[in-house]
Amino acid sequence: MTALPSFTNNSRFGDIQHFLRLTDVRECMIHGATPWRALHHPLTVEGAETYTALVDKTPICMGGVMPLIEEDGYRIGSIWLLGSPAIEDHAKNFHKMVISMVDYFQTQYDLLENVVPLDHAK
Repeated sequence: MTALPSFTNNSRFGDIQHFLRLTDVRECMIHGATPWRALHHPLTVEGAETYTALVDKTPICMGGVMPLIEEDGYRIGSIWLLGSPAIEDHAKNFHKMVISMVDYFQTQYDLLENVVPLDHAK
């Protein structure tokens, strides 16, 4: 599994949007966004970092952090991830990658938040 930075000109969100887990599609709907918009919007936000995880050149998820507040040297970001069911087929590598990404983002922000429905099972 490889995680690559995503940009509007090289992003694979067009591929992933059609294969999201149902819980991720539901989360998009709760936030009032289509999967395409939810995956594309962070690529347009200044200061946001977005990564695409690939398995054998196939994108299985995208995630990153969007800056919320940057004031007096204090940074708050919203961490997010949307993915396909293929995440579960590569659970061990996925968890290692996510831990590394969260560790990295924790060095970049003073506070990270993540908003998900209470009934998320995984």
